[in-house]
Amino acid sequence: MTISRFRYKQFSSYFSWGLKTTFLVLLSFCFVYSLVLLIDHQQKQIRLREETFSKLNKAVEKALQENVHINAHSDSYKTNLLVLHYLPDCILCNIIKEIPGVFQVNLTEKISGFKTSGFPAVQIVESTTIAESLTLIRSIFQCENHNSTPGLSRVELQRCSKSRVRLIHSQFLSISNLSPIIHQFSTTIKVYVVPHDPRHQVVELSRTPEREKQQYFKFLCYRMLTDLNSIDEQSLKNPLSYSTVYTEVLMMKPFSVWKKINRDVYNTVRMRRGGGGAKFDNPEFELSPKYSWLENLHNHTKDYNIVDDICNDFYDRAIYRRIDDPEHFFEYKNKRFPLKYENVHI
Repeated sequence: MTISRFRYKQFSSYFSWGLKTTFLVLLSFCFVYSLVLLIDHQQKQIRLREETFSKLNKAVEKALQENVHINAHSDSYKTNLLVLHYLPDCILCNIIKEIPGVFQVNLTEKISGFKTSGFPAVQIVESTTIAESLTLIRSIFQCENHNSTPGLSRVELQRCSKSRVRLIHSQFLSISNLSPIIHQFSTTIKVYVVPHDPRHQVVELSRTPEREKQQYFKFLCYRMLTDLNSIDEQSLKNPLSYSTVYTEVLMMKPFSVWKKINRDVYNTVRMRRGGGGAKFDNPEFELSPKYSWLENLHNHTKDYNIVDDICNDFYDRAIYRRIDDPEHFFEYKNKRFPLKYENVHI
């Protein structure tokens, strides 16, 4: 009897342990299975969101490729563009012309009273020339309202009237000359100032008498500095009417600059079929050739030090560094350039 009771208790103990173990196993299985289902559900939700975003992105890209733009705020479009540059070649203009519907005028070639000696950026401009320039700018910006405009041929006037954007660029006008124009066209105008590293022209002026050369750089850097300071002052009244595009930044990031200007004009990026960044992948937008003078710097250190001393105030305001500060040069494509890294942006 005693043995039977002992066996019964032993059996009950094993049975109870078995039930508990089975229950714990089932509970663990249910927990793990629920966790797997929850993770699978979350992954499906993530994939669904990614697919949705992908479809939206493809739709936007398709709309852009088909030359469709968004009419969100038509009053903020900048249809009248002014580019102030200091070199004979307007590299920013070469970018802007890739925007659909642009009519372009070189003011230096159109003003009859302006006689250039090769360096319009440093010439003293007479008041009559400024007045004539402002009159022509107004006429071009309102060309659809005129049957004839002095300075424009009949063909040019027709092209201007049909254009979506009017671009005028000049080497001799400054920000201070443009106040009446900016006030009159404040909602539709955009002024781009395009400074450059003055040392690019040291070799070009190597045969110029020393005194004249120093006067040139003094006037050039003073004018670029004055225009930059004027932008700061004028931007308090019209913050969307001004933009500074450094030549060197433009050469490093031409497609980014193109997109930025395109947004100023159309509030979105409009691209011709087949358009894209490839059109800017050419030697015109290579930075290294501009700074080829760095390779022979040891032979002309004195000349560049003189320019640095003359233009030091301009450097402080702009993106350039002196040649005697090589430790802080900006590195780009495995080469170092006398630029300020923190200011090299769009």
